[in-house]
Amino acid sequence: MKFTAPPPRTTIADPKLWRPVSWQSNLRPENVLWLDRGECIDPEMMRLIRAISVDLPMHAYFAYPTPGPLYRKLARQLGTSPDRLLLTRGTDGAIKTVFEAFIEPGDAVVVTRPTYQMYCVYAQIYGARMSFVDYQMVDGAPYIAPSAISAAIRAERPKVVALPFPDNPVGYAVGDDELRDVIETAGEVGALMLVDEAYHPFHDGTALPWVEKYGHLVVARTFSKAWGMAGIRLGYTVAAVPVTEFMHKVRPLVEADGVAIEMATRILDHEADMLASVARLKDGRKWFADQMNALGFHAIDTPCNFVHVDFGAKRAAVEAVLKDIACYRVFPEGLLDRYLRFTTTTRELFAPVVEAVKRVHNA
Repeated sequence: MKFTAPPPRTTIADPKLWRPVSWQSNLRPENVLWLDRGECIDPEMMRLIRAISVDLPMHAYFAYPTPGPLYRKLARQLGTSPDRLLLTRGTDGAIKTVFEAFIEPGDAVVVTRPTYQMYCVYAQIYGARMSFVDYQMVDGAPYIAPSAISAAIRAERPKVVALPFPDNPVGYAVGDDELRDVIETAGEVGALMLVDEAYHPFHDGTALPWVEKYGHLVVARTFSKAWGMAGIRLGYTVAAVPVTEFMHKVRPLVEADGVAIEMATRILDHEADMLASVARLKDGRKWFADQMNALGFHAIDTPCNFVHVDFGAKRAAVEAVLKDIACYRVFPEGLLDRYLRFTTTTRELFAPVVEAVKRVHNA
């Protein structure tokens, strides 16, 4: 090669900043349940998504996107104003936008641990100094004391506090009053408070109404989970106008593609269907957790769209029997290393998984 590129920014050159190799990824087998990545595995909702996608207008494909109609429609549905919104590439894009707009090298960021992996990735990219508040296992489930989060905020005086509500991958949510206390503590030290509500309305608590009161609060949501459209990579933030103006300054020329905008505009007409889907999936989640506990395995039901199960000494046998039935999430180390995580689905689709586990249990 004749020439070489100049060195990148120092944070990007750091060998600790590692990302998976995208071109080595493969589709999962179609003959197994995809219960590993938190998608919407509800056949009725999936059929609805397919139905609203079959006659998308030609402009969704050939024209440069026009996001204004979606901003106005989404604002009406949320009971806010369009100038408080920013469309993003899922909540992942919301996190990146917050870091890009507010973080300078050396700024402190307070996050829980373990939490969604992209917080640490963007912290490395933008040179943030991370301060962690660790989860513990209490009574067989992940727990974090909100007072510990507030104490870390007071000690570190960070630029940003990031709290998924509920948290991923642990599946824990602080109480509403406790969340308000954390938000106020962040405000007292001059920090931006990012509340990531990717699992709304599986968990129906929300900080959204508080945006009117707290000028430092950013609420992020996504169309990936309850709305069943992980493939279109669309989410949004809600914040006070000055905050949203800063975030719009770092967005791409157009913040979402035409197909995503059209699909989101259409699915907003089906909120009742979405809520019915969430009810089916919550029912399936609880049923699956109850079945696992009845067999003597420790299952952690969560306010998210997944269940953790500890199969103990029979884990290897369970994994072997599920190989041709379902994909699931494995945590190689840390707080959840004993557990397999299953995205929730309906009782009917969970049934083969339950039957397979029963065979192992009875062997």
